Amino acid sequence: MCEIFTEDHCGEHGGDYIGDNTTCNPNPCLPVATQRSSWGQIKQVYR
Repeated sequence: MCEIFTEDHCGEHGGDYIGDNTTCNPNPCLPVATQRSSWGQIKQVYR
């Protein structure tokens, strides 16, 4: 999600400040990489 904050405010909210005069359209944030797996594989990790 992209939100416009000052550098300090962004840091307080755990965000990554990407610079002054940045816009959210188009969204400058890259999607988070995911890995395909089955439910059984996921459960096995936590057993």
